[in-house]
Amino acid sequence: MPASIVRQPIISVETEKVCGYALMYSDSGGPLQNDESSSSEGAAKTIAHIFSSADSQLFTDDLPLYLTFTSQLIRENISRLFNKDKLVIQIDDSASVNTPLLQDLYKLREEGYLFVFNDFMFAQRYFNLLDLVDIISLDIEAMPDSSLTHITRVCLGMNKKLMATNVNTRVDFERARGFGFHQVQGHYFAEPVVIEGKKIEHNQVNFLRLMSQLVLPEPNVDEIAAIVASDVTMSYQLLRLVNSAYFALRTRIGNIKQAVVIVGMRQLLDWVYLLSFSTASQTGFDVLIRLAFQRGEIAQTLAMQISRLQSKHADCYLVGMFSVLDQLLDNSLETILAELPLNEEVSEALLEKKGPMGLLYSLILAHERADWREVTRLSGELGLSEESVIESYLQCVKNVSQTWGDLMSPAN
Repeated sequence: MPASIVRQPIISVETEKVCGYALMYSDSGGPLQNDESSSSEGAAKTIAHIFSSADSQLFTDDLPLYLTFTSQLIRENISRLFNKDKLVIQIDDSASVNTPLLQDLYKLREEGYLFVFNDFMFAQRYFNLLDLVDIISLDIEAMPDSSLTHITRVCLGMNKKLMATNVNTRVDFERARGFGFHQVQGHYFAEPVVIEGKKIEHNQVNFLRLMSQLVLPEPNVDEIAAIVASDVTMSYQLLRLVNSAYFALRTRIGNIKQAVVIVGMRQLLDWVYLLSFSTASQTGFDVLIRLAFQRGEIAQTLAMQISRLQSKHADCYLVGMFSVLDQLLDNSLETILAELPLNEEVSEALLEKKGPMGLLYSLILAHERADWREVTRLSGELGLSEESVIESYLQCVKNVSQTWGDLMSPAN
């Protein structure tokens, strides 16, 4: 497949918010291996080219980028294509640690670049790197408590920060916290969680009703305005939005229906989703909100390229947007969907990954995991080119980042 990239958030243990992004990437030869092969170097250089472009900050949300560098890339000074304040160089345990490499690394260190050592082990060949690295990354899934106790104690004693990888559950997250890790990386904030059913609160029901109306082929403006007007929080947020600098209106709007018309159905769908969960950004769930928004954008964009889903692109958008509601609402997805008048295809896609929408949802999840073989297989089943999947992903991530930035700007 062509060169492909996907970003995975790195989460601060203290705040449970995104503090950076790690990139996973592949080239035409398959998943990138951390060796000195020419194909691997080609993939890494492709990424360097992408992130040296003017709009790279949108893709990274202006947060640090964690990128694995091979020895050859370090020798070729590829790191200098990046802002040193926004790049964290990851050194893999397969790197050939020799005197020339150490000299290059110390030079970069003097210039202000930060370093992470991936999957560190106490071996003689790695000791020369300890003075260089700022963060030590450990795969906690593969390490028993006894090993973690020993290695974290030593690393923390050397004033090194710790990053845990393969953090895929809340149990993993709390385990990392207990051992003193500062950052985590994994699927915990993206994968669905099975939760015992709870009663959905009134304001959440209003939100779900609103979303269901907005994705109809012909949304009813009066019904939408009535739903918003019945919820003081949504009313406030919508009026705040329409009177913000984003719309730059000459006169202030105080009528809910008028606000709905001005904002427009599509933009209302995007913004109200984020606004309705704005408090989640205070509880560590902002990454989930953005993930859902991103999935919706990607699902709809790709659906427009699939003949059997073109007429159902709004439903595909809903599949992406609702894919994390179980975590956001602290309820089972089955319970949440039972409250909504969704068609059977949407429900089956979300709950069982069945049908064309289910295939599309599975494709999006596979791309997030950087499971490139599965991406290739599912793209073929859906009649998509791999190039379109890659391009759609990059564009949608940038669009979401731009929208999020507008939403969170002081002007709003």
